[in-house]
Amino acid sequence: MSAAKSTTRTCETCNAEFRVPRSVLSGRTNSSARFCSRPCYERHLCRTPRIRGRGSRWKTIRRVALRRTPFCAICGTAQHLQVHHIIPFRLTRDNSQTNLIPLCRACHKRVESIFHDAEAVEPPLPVTKLVLFCSIQARRTMTLHLLKRSAHADQRAAA
Repeated sequence: MSAAKSTTRTCETCNAEFRVPRSVLSGRTNSSARFCSRPCYERHLCRTPRIRGRGSRWKTIRRVALRRTPFCAICGTAQHLQVHHIIPFRLTRDNSQTNLIPLCRACHKRVESIFHDAEAVEPPLPVTKLVLFCSIQARRTMTLHLLKRSAHADQRAAA
């Protein structure tokens, strides 16, 4: 690989140097180029084992969350919604509606990245829960208010 087509990075987990194609850094892929390997990325993601699945009732629980808030809590879009656990399921096994919030793919990725970065400094779990819950729910409330105001303005303009 030529130097013009790649760049050297340092892994955030093990501090090893590795080369990354510039196309990865241009934003055309999902890779962040912050880790030298999948195992290093997984070590960064969680100190606890990854949990597969969200329980036998997940599809129903997810549908209820999307019906309760049919838009992304961050940006307000109603497309490509995913249901985010405010506090990760792997830490709490909590599928309650108060721990779930719909986010579009892009916002979900950003919120997950923020949580993983916060988790890396190992704050106490109750503090993390409170900060994340309050900030995401506050953003959801603000987005709902802006969507309602926009809908009212559209109605007035149409009348």
